[in-house]
Amino acid sequence: MPTSCLVRHLFLLALMAFALPLGSAANAESALTKAQTKQIDALIHDYLVSHPEVIMESLQAAQDKADADRHAEAEGALGKHREALLHDPTSPVMGNPDGDTTLVEFFDYRCPYCKSSASTLAELIKNDPKLRVVMKEFPVLGPESTYASHVALVAARHGKYAEFHDMVLGYKGKLDDATTLDLAAQIGLDPKQTKAEATDPKLDTIIKANIDLAHVLAIDGTPTFVIGKFIIPGAATMDDLKLAVATARQKS
Repeated sequence: MPTSCLVRHLFLLALMAFALPLGSAANAESALTKAQTKQIDALIHDYLVSHPEVIMESLQAAQDKADADRHAEAEGALGKHREALLHDPTSPVMGNPDGDTTLVEFFDYRCPYCKSSASTLAELIKNDPKLRVVMKEFPVLGPESTYASHVALVAARHGKYAEFHDMVLGYKGKLDDATTLDLAAQIGLDPKQTKAEATDPKLDTIIKANIDLAHVLAIDGTPTFVIGKFIIPGAATMDDLKLAVATARQKS
């Protein structure tokens, strides 16, 4: 049967089903005879087999709608939690603290993609003196990552956050607690004092707040960059970040 005839046939059958009195059955399927139901099933099956692109179009439409819904939800969440995202005093800031545009990064010190992005971000900061970068400690790769975030926040208390951050993300070996303390010592922090301060429960509160914020924004991986209305997952390229910064700056 030609496609146009088949579609017309399906349409007529659908009309017939819905034209039945509402009281005659609980729903359209029960209102149809077994023969009619079987015929409709066969027609739909044959049509989909002959036109598999319809299934792909339907799946793509569903995916597009889901993406649009997530984007709208994320935009709403960004607006609602903007203060926590951009101006939480417990979140270390790199770049220009008084910059006209703010980029936020959620990251994990043991994440290889965060390590590969570190040089890109450092270059971006170097070449854009008006950029403010908020660092969200987001340890998702185990207790070693959590400990590194604790020590990073201790380093921030002593004005050495950027040095520690760059040191750890540039480290190529296995990052365990002892190595983290050793790296902290290399930037001038006292190992015993750092180890003691790293047990401060306030640090867990800071990290939990970051994790809760990430969940609200549907961020579940590292690195993830947030700027303006954009959430950029993964190891963004320099071009990606420059474009996002330029767009956010233009709209601010």
